[in-house]
Amino acid sequence: MLFLHVTTKLPDAPRDDLLRELGGSGYPMLVFLDGDGTVLGEQLGERSVRRFNRALKGVRRVVALAKKEELTRAERLERFFLECELGRLDWVDAEAAAKKLPKLEASERKQVVGALANLEYHYILDPPPKSTDEIVIAGEKFAEMVREGRIPADKTLYEVFWGFQIFYARDVEDPKVYERALAETTKLWAGDAKKEKRLAQLRRELANLKVRAAGEKEE
Repeated sequence: MLFLHVTTKLPDAPRDDLLRELGGSGYPMLVFLDGDGTVLGEQLGERSVRRFNRALKGVRRVVALAKKEELTRAERLERFFLECELGRLDWVDAEAAAKKLPKLEASERKQVVGALANLEYHYILDPPPKSTDEIVIAGEKFAEMVREGRIPADKTLYEVFWGFQIFYARDVEDPKVYERALAETTKLWAGDAKKEKRLAQLRRELANLKVRAAGEKEE
């Protein structure tokens, strides 16, 4: 098995189209390839040694499952979750695949929702936002996901997921969305003294937002 880590666009590179051919839209990108150059999986989310090792282990497991003639119920579920985590299924295809899974227990349904929400998150951010307006648009979509109960299972996505909602809530002056996103951000930053000053600013902003919203209702 080979893996390719594309981190930077290089001027006059001999394979300038490689990132696009592999399905990438931005840097950095890490994909696992077989000897024929077929993409076996991608490392999504957090860039860390722990996450790399997990992705590598997942790719090896998917390859092993693909060699089996028939999968058990547990293996079908395992393959689905691995294919979602490794980006082998995009959001649309994963939703279709989820409908073909065996009857699920409540805990399994929750896992499926979380896995699909991970992919929806990546779908919304592909390509990555390049302006404040685009961040607000992504934040609006994330807020809609929350309202409909679709929250990513991958907690390494949370800082952006909730942070973009704060941008959106500030733009449209929605204290309810702001308060929920700030509560989750506060949990993420708990114990980080460097983030406390920023949290205090956000709390003041929320308080002002609530005052303005209350004034509008009175009128």
